[in-house]
This record gives sequence, structure tokens and C-alpha cells, in this order.
Amino acid sequence: MFLAVQVTEIALENGHMAAHITGILLTYYPSYFDDAVSRFRAYLEGFPGTRSLVIVHNGPELQPREISDAVLIPGDNACREFSGWETGLAYCRRAGILEDSDFVVFANDTFCHHNKFGPISRTAFRRSFRAAMAIRDEPVMVGETFSLGLPFSISGLTSDEWVATYLFGMNRCLLDRISALTPDCSLNNFYLQEDGRLRFSDLVSCNLARHIEHWLSPDNKTHWRGLADEHDWDLRELQGKANAILCEKYLAAHVCECGGTLLNVFNSPRVRFLRKLEAIGPRLNALLHVRGISS
Repeated sequence: MFLAVQVTEIALENGHMAAHITGILLTYYPSYFDDAVSRFRAYLEGFPGTRSLVIVHNGPELQPREISDAVLIPGDNACREFSGWETGLAYCRRAGILEDSDFVVFANDTFCHHNKFGPISRTAFRRSFRAAMAIRDEPVMVGETFSLGLPFSISGLTSDEWVATYLFGMNRCLLDRISALTPDCSLNNFYLQEDGRLRFSDLVSCNLARHIEHWLSPDNKTHWRGLADEHDWDLRELQGKANAILCEKYLAAHVCECGGTLLNVFNSPRVRFLRKLEAIGPRLNALLHVRGISS
């Protein structure tokens, strides 16, 4: 398999095989919009073949603007970025874009704002996405993977790990197999309404429930950054964020159920070590770029 992927990837690089990549960028924050679109577009341009860019805006109304070589459509924020990406996928299907796509990259506008996305990360994602584009007959989802150390379950589906959805990709084989990015039942089924607190039903395994509760607790030093940015979060707002986390975990389990594989862009110990250095700041990133580590 590895040799086959290498050979096919070389063919993609040399233009011997037609490849089309589609990017679906979810935007919400007006202050992030222009930079996120510019950086995501530039990132897509680093791949061989042709490309399409669909921007789904879930946030407050934007000022009118011209965006060349891209489609801007209003989104659906009912389930945050996931319902927005579903809107983008539905548009791609109607417009015939998905039929021609070999690989789809999903991102939200925080991919380059709330996450380390220096030269090491950019290169790791690009290399992994290119390799996945070369896999035509096996369903794969690619991104940064995480694990609880033990399998978790949600809505009867189980997985050992999940892919962080600030930036991820799926090949055409996987997109042909999965029905949707989100559960086919109401997300309200995952909750118990008790004491005005966020509590989960038995559709969510105990270890996953504890993980989400910990992540959404202001007492946790590594909690969701939104808790630091906002005040007086009520149950509805916390549940909205919990819904997005549940969808992220459900998607991984759904991919596994469909026979798909989750590929980690940071599977190399060397890459993981170098990526930690990106947190030091832009001065180091500039040095890495000058020395040719960046692509």
C-alpha cells in the first residue's frame, strides 16, 4: 500500500493524473474572515490539479465584498460548524462540484487563529492530504487525531480516537460512503434535563461524557477558550458547544463504522517535536522558513 501511494502521489505531482480538490471553509467571526479566506485559498493552491472553494458563512452579516474564484453562501448555525459544512456539501452536490472532487478539505476560520499553523503544521497537513488524495479505493479521513486512551461510544458507534475538525480532509471514497457529517437523530437525545446542568444520556459513554464536561469546565486550566472570552455562559450556550464536540466524536465513529481509516497528520515523533516549537512564535517560524523546512 505504501509503495502504491508513493507512486500515485508522484503521478499527481507530475500532472499525470487529473485531481480535483474542493475546499469548504466555514466562517463565523467577521474579524477573521478576510485572513482566513486568504490563507485557506493560498493553502489549496499548494496542491496539484484543479480546485474549487466554497465559503459558508455562519456568523453575523458581512459587508458586501468581491471574492474571486470562490462561492460564498449563507450557512446554518444550528449545530455550529457541522451544520454549516453540511450546507456546503449540499451546495457542492447540487452544483455538481462533488462529482468531480477527488478530495474535500474542511476548515473553520479558527484553523489559523486558534491553532498552531506555522510551517511545520502546514507541511504535515499538506503531505498527509496529498497522500490521501492518492488513495482512491479505501475511505480515509485525515487530520490531527486525539484519543481518550480507551474506546468511546456515541449513539451506538465506537471509536478509539477522533480527528480534530478545525482542519481535516476526506477522500472521495469516504464521502461516497457516509450519509452525513452529523447524527441522524436529534442532538437533544444525548442529554438529560436535570438541575439545569449539562448531563448526558446513556447514548454517550461515560468516558466521553467526562471528557466533554472537563473541557467545558472553567476550573480546568486547559478548558475551551470560549469560556475565557465570554462571561455568564448559560446552559444553552454550553450545550451548543457540546453539540459541536459530540458531532466531532460522532463523525469519527461513523467513519470507522463505514470501514474508514483515521490518519494522523502528526504521526511522526520528529514532526510532533518540531510542532511544539511553533508555539515559541513567529521569529522561529521565519527561521524555519528561511532554512527550507517550510513548504
